[in-house]
Amino acid sequence: MLLLLLFGLTGYYVVDALKLKELAQSAVEVYCDQQGVQLLDGTIFLRRLRVARDSRGSLRIKREFQFEFTVTGGDRNQGWIRLLGKRITGLELAPHRFH
Repeated sequence: MLLLLLFGLTGYYVVDALKLKELAQSAVEVYCDQQGVQLLDGTIFLRRLRVARDSRGSLRIKREFQFEFTVTGGDRNQGWIRLLGKRITGLELAPHRFH
């Protein structure tokens, strides 16, 4: 019974993590478009995962995803998006040159 519960919790975590990555991916795509930069490789990747407290003091999973973008097509710059639970808490692009 305990093994079944463990599999169920693991499955829930994996599905939830994939949904949150999709949320972050969509937000990054929109933000890059708004900033006039191109998202490279079309994807983001998980850089950091830890537990943190939200503004109410509840424990949440804090995820930081990293991605690369370009302004000119010949440069590669980094950006980050952070989520606390299911809420986006930050999205930033590293300093870069404009056209």
